[in-house]
Amino acid sequence: MRLLLVYNLHSGKKNLEKKLDYIRETLKTKYEVDEYRSHGPKSITLYIKNLDIKYDIIVACGGDGTVNETVSGIMGYKYETVLGIIPRGTINDMGHNLGLNKNYKKSLKLILEGNKKEIDIYKANDSYFSYGFAIGMMTDVSYAKSRSKKFLGRLSYYMLCLKHITKARKIHLKLTINNEIIEDDFSLLLVTNSNYLAGYRIKQNGNLDIALFKGNKFIFVKNFIKYLLTSKNKYYYNAESISIETDAKSFNTDGEYNELDGNVTIEKFKKLNFICKKNK
Repeated sequence: MRLLLVYNLHSGKKNLEKKLDYIRETLKTKYEVDEYRSHGPKSITLYIKNLDIKYDIIVACGGDGTVNETVSGIMGYKYETVLGIIPRGTINDMGHNLGLNKNYKKSLKLILEGNKKEIDIYKANDSYFSYGFAIGMMTDVSYAKSRSKKFLGRLSYYMLCLKHITKARKIHLKLTINNEIIEDDFSLLLVTNSNYLAGYRIKQNGNLDIALFKGNKFIFVKNFIKYLLTSKNKYYYNAESISIETDAKSFNTDGEYNELDGNVTIEKFKKLNFICKKNK
């Protein structure tokens, strides 16, 4: 059986290089292993899309950005495969959704065991996401440069969120959800098909959970924290797809930046099997 290991040495605390030999040797106990190192944004996606080799499993070692690049590559890959994850980022929402943590030895054990979970991959224009889409306030935090990420980890994200809230502006949104049109000024739109968001566990109700937030600064913070802790929101919807018209200039898919020209259509694209922790 053949396995492709893709990894990003710059994920999380950037100490992956010391662990690579162990990761390779462990995977080789079951698989013939090839590998690819990220050379910059989208390089993993392009590499996988252009592959003409069938891999039984592709393993992404890195943060949510690395996972998203891998998922996006697999969406254009001509063979069926399974995705395994060795979480190495700061937040690792997708890893948490699969019952994984930063213990890379435990992740390797799960990959060798091969328990799988099928997850819907959604397409937003020409981009893909496996757990979340966002437009508006704080959506650029995940790819903002910060020296503190290496030392403070998740705390650095929350510090950046507070900083970005003071600079945020409202965005105009016209949404079509379940044949209903919602149009107004909002601070943030979140769309998720995952049980984890921004490191917090939320209640996912199937298909796409859609939450809209109003208010700036303290009002927004209050409403957002309430949503993360209780999964309740005044502007809440559940749907299989969503159409968006907006004056925002970018959107976020699984923590990755995407330019926007005014319109976005989100719809289910394909199912993908992920390696996951076996339910007890």
